[in-house]
Amino acid sequence: MKTKSFLLLLAILMILSACGKKDGGVGPGNNIPLPDTGVYRILPHDLVVTLPSSVNILFNVVDTAGTPVPQLTADRFTVAENGTPVSHETSAMSVLKRANLDYRFKTVLMLDASSGSPLEAVKAAARAFVGMIDRQQSIAVYRFSDKTERLQDFTQDAGRLAAAVDAMTAGPSARNLFDAIKDGVALFEEWYSPSSVQQFQIVVFSAGNDTENDPGKRAETIYTCGFGSVYTIGQGNDLDSDFFAKTGNRGFTQVADVGGLTEAFTKTETSIIGFADSYYRLVYASSLRGDAEQSVRIAVTGNLYDGQGSEMTATFNSKNLVNVPKGLYVDWTPNRPRGADTLIVGAAVSRTAVALSLGGGKYPVYRWFCPDPQVLKVEPAGEGLGEASLTTLAAGFTSLVVEDIANSIADTVVVRAVTSYDGFALREWWENVSGATINDLTTGANYPGNPNGRDFIGKLETSSNWKDNYGQRLRGYILPPSSGSYSFWIASDDASQLYISTDETVANKRMIASVTTYTSSKQYTKEPNQHSLAVELEAGKSYYFEVLHKEGGGGDLLSVAWDGPGIARTEIAGDYLSAWLGN
Repeated sequence: MKTKSFLLLLAILMILSACGKKDGGVGPGNNIPLPDTGVYRILPHDLVVTLPSSVNILFNVVDTAGTPVPQLTADRFTVAENGTPVSHETSAMSVLKRANLDYRFKTVLMLDASSGSPLEAVKAAARAFVGMIDRQQSIAVYRFSDKTERLQDFTQDAGRLAAAVDAMTAGPSARNLFDAIKDGVALFEEWYSPSSVQQFQIVVFSAGNDTENDPGKRAETIYTCGFGSVYTIGQGNDLDSDFFAKTGNRGFTQVADVGGLTEAFTKTETSIIGFADSYYRLVYASSLRGDAEQSVRIAVTGNLYDGQGSEMTATFNSKNLVNVPKGLYVDWTPNRPRGADTLIVGAAVSRTAVALSLGGGKYPVYRWFCPDPQVLKVEPAGEGLGEASLTTLAAGFTSLVVEDIANSIADTVVVRAVTSYDGFALREWWENVSGATINDLTTGANYPGNPNGRDFIGKLETSSNWKDNYGQRLRGYILPPSSGSYSFWIASDDASQLYISTDETVANKRMIASVTTYTSSKQYTKEPNQHSLAVELEAGKSYYFEVLHKEGGGGDLLSVAWDGPGIARTEIAGDYLSAWLGN
């Protein structure tokens, strides 16, 4: 009886598959409902824990023939932690698809341009392929004969891709297929995270076998394809079909004559888009706590297949997971358990705000707005997403309102909008600089004129455990709130120096505090030179400052604190800073 049911199901799936091919294949608009049972394989990518307690499981689902399965909803998945089922309701379990994520996929189109290839038919087929480009896809076009040549780098512009295809000319008679495939795989670059995903495919067309057909290179090429997702299209009857099938691990299409090339190319692009549609990010809130390894198993309900890939298993450590009361928080961190009350936003440099909604029972759908759009520009990262870019349009104070419309929760934070670089310090950094002294930084070949990067920070404290073998410089102006005597402290791992000018000019700067070895985080009393003598500052004036920091290996940190009239020792916040804008 079970065998009959299984065969009946396969017949149903074949009918559904055929219907899908009639209207262009699996895609966002294809809403044919799936049966309650099926034969499914889970292709695992990663499991990532995000604070305060979210578990993100990233995977694709296909059937046992490799056909993408794009339409499963959260209720079709079961999750168990350490063998105990996780409740969909209490964990707010949900599934996100690529349309609601920072998802992208890159495709390399590798075309045989040897003199024996039917060039005009290949061009027509390739034009049809790039004409189907998906809004989250970028394509690069390469040709090969005796060597591989890039015609167009990755782009989403179908017109530029078509022009590159049209400009393709025939090469020599040699067909170096093996190296062309390996050149394509060498471009392979995928990553998976809760915030960003990139998948990658290579499509190889060849009008015949590799000219030399060296057995060693043949075996090496097949092995290399194990590190990438490859589709192969071969034209002709004398193909080494075993080779094309083994290298085409995502699919191999053999075309007898040139008349079938366009259909083969468009069928392959449909399959690529379908695979993108079969990507899932399943999210739920875990109740597990403590420093322990936890096991997770995910499966599809009604799966009649029980072989390899029928379920996904993974582990995570619950050490840092914490309980947070129900509510909506902006820029929540473990050190800021109530989220931010006030945000400082500049005009020339946008900042990102992140929303976190907890305890609502449904996956959040966010809406961002400011009641004073002439003061603050708010650009959500996507419809319903929990990130937004903020930019000042006019100086002043306003508010940022964030709503989770799915769970009827909202939060409002104060925004201080600044039109200059008030509220920030300039940070520059230099990478791959060995040594742990300030002299190692300042005598480096790229210092000071060629930093690896620049950004702006809202207080005189930088991220810990960022990198090894780098140096950084903070520059700007101190804006004292009151006139009087101020004292400064510096802490760092490894060495650092703090300079303050007697006015707004660089020329009058002088070193007032330093670390010669290293300290722990905010350890301001390890070395006597970490603490400055009293510095007289006048309210309403600006004082140039500069901080140099060099990190060798191991942990790294940097912070600068002060005290003065009405200020107990604390790290210098953006309210008293203005960034350096010069060279």
